[in-house]
Amino acid sequence: MNNIVEVSHLTVKFKHFKALKDITCQIPTGAGVIGLIGPNGAGKTTLIHSILGQLAITQGSIDAHRLDIAYCPDTPSFEAYLTAEEILQQVLKLRDKPIDQARINHHLDQVGLLKHKKRLVGKFSRGMKQRLGIAVANILEPQLLILDEPTSALDPFGREDVLSLITAIAKERTVLISSHLLSDIQRIADQLLVLNQGKLLFAGSTTDFIHKSENMALIKLKTASFKAEIITALNAKNVSLNEKENFADKLYFSANQMGTVLDVLQNHVEAIESVGIDDYSLDKAFDQAIAGEV
Repeated sequence: MNNIVEVSHLTVKFKHFKALKDITCQIPTGAGVIGLIGPNGAGKTTLIHSILGQLAITQGSIDAHRLDIAYCPDTPSFEAYLTAEEILQQVLKLRDKPIDQARINHHLDQVGLLKHKKRLVGKFSRGMKQRLGIAVANILEPQLLILDEPTSALDPFGREDVLSLITAIAKERTVLISSHLLSDIQRIADQLLVLNQGKLLFAGSTTDFIHKSENMALIKLKTASFKAEIITALNAKNVSLNEKENFADKLYFSANQMGTVLDVLQNHVEAIESVGIDDYSLDKAFDQAIAGEV
């Protein structure tokens, strides 16, 4: 596979704040869906805008075929006096592509807007504008389609439709999707880029990332006020914990220490909501990865 984007030792700095720190990753053609995830402020938007050439790079490099990249922001905006059909006609014209009505109808139909093609976009809901934004980006037939929070404004039925659409699009081109809805990412993403505090924690298959957490177990506290007490008791028995302030009511530990942990917690039953090895999910693997960061 050829790479559409190659990021090498990328650092982006705003005054005295480093938004991205020495990021190296690749986005190849034919990669299916790549999920870009991380807490708020992790650097996801900065990475996207850097790839698009919209931000100055402090260090490192980005080699990107930008004419082969299309982008849909989380809140796409359009001229209110144009119709959905006219928006797509305008996009094709600006890229010197033929105005093909069948093609326009196809892309509007894909996002469930064909029956609204003559309607003024100013009368669209936020969810409809988000769908139109996907159609606008996809009609350019890019090698890489970047979607920023594409389901954030949709109801559950609309989310389901858009996830199915993204899966279909990914059969033809690579889709990079940034989202805080990790259950959606787990359903459709083949690969992950995981950011935290400007650093790249993981780049690889979604399955590999999730199953890195297989040897971890979780203590869920009734309230965060019990945290110091439980940590002290477990440390006294040499239990190694992954904990961080971000997860005040959770403590992760190695599953092979389960016996010792249960022995200790017998004397602290009032503090514990649950202890166990949960079903593996992207949410849990993500929590563990962030909690384990120093």
